[in-house]
Amino acid sequence: MKEYFYEVQLSWKENRSGSLKSPGLTELEIISTGSPVSEQMKRWTPEQLLAGSLSSGFMRAFLDCAERAELKFVSYRSQCFIKIEKKNRQYNPVAILLQPVITLNDEQLRLIATNCISEAESSFGMGKLLRIPVDINPQVEYMHAKRSVNKSM
Repeated sequence: MKEYFYEVQLSWKENRSGSLKSPGLTELEIISTGSPVSEQMKRWTPEQLLAGSLSSGFMRAFLDCAERAELKFVSYRSQCFIKIEKKNRQYNPVAILLQPVITLNDEQLRLIATNCISEAESSFGMGKLLRIPVDINPQVEYMHAKRSVNKSM
């Protein structure tokens, strides 16, 4: 069994801001506001970091399957939405929606892409760690000469 370790250092700077560092990576400015919307939009909030982590984790699961299946696709992109509710003066995440979009140039690859999406959903480890429901709403779109066609899953 192989083991992997990730190291992240957080340093408080002032007020509710700080920085995240990890060896070999660019420093990331963060802010932990008392409300879900930051007035200092140049810094990442914990909610945005969570959305980014979930998005990249699902992408990794999809790419792992696509590589094994030798799926040739044009692009992969996604959006992640986190719903926050205020209850008893606290803001808490209550729902997450992840919307990956896979672009293919051959409609015959749809079944392979759909299988990879399903496999990614079942092996998506980060989503299993949360107590918050994570809904995944994938889409497959096709690139044709001079136009693209969107199709939902």
